[in-house]
Amino acid sequence: LALRTSGVAFMIVTMMFAQVFYLIILYLAAWTGGDQGLVVPQSARVLVLGDTSLGLTNPTVRYMSALVLFSIVLLVTLVIVRSRYGRVLVAIRENEERTKMLGYDTFSNKLAAVVVSGTICAASGAAYALLFGYVGSTFASVQYSILPLLWVLLGGAATTLG
Repeated sequence: LALRTSGVAFMIVTMMFAQVFYLIILYLAAWTGGDQGLVVPQSARVLVLGDTSLGLTNPTVRYMSALVLFSIVLLVTLVIVRSRYGRVLVAIRENEERTKMLGYDTFSNKLAAVVVSGTICAASGAAYALLFGYVGSTFASVQYSILPLLWVLLGGAATTLG
């Protein structure tokens, strides 16, 4: 449904789905913890690298882990942007009708872009849970859904950091 819209309508439909997801989290409190959220046990918050184990309760280890994850995601997005698929996405952004005329399936490419974005967001959420040991329902609220839009404004639309 969201992919059939564009521009501001896409953002509104995306926010609508985010709000529905937030309400589902609240209503399924038996599994999600509802307003209380979920706490990750200390035993699960250990990073094992070969024979070395690092506790993610140490702020330095948390920072370095987050930095490594950020670097990996940035590298992956740079590779995607510079690939043939990335050039197709840029073409869709610049002129979707022309891209269709050139024979590209714009819907499938946009769907794949949303899947890649969702995968990155899911990995970030899982890393947050491991690094900080808590995931609450407020992280699925509209306020947190607006933050990525603000990051795009600050980082610049159509840039890798944005």
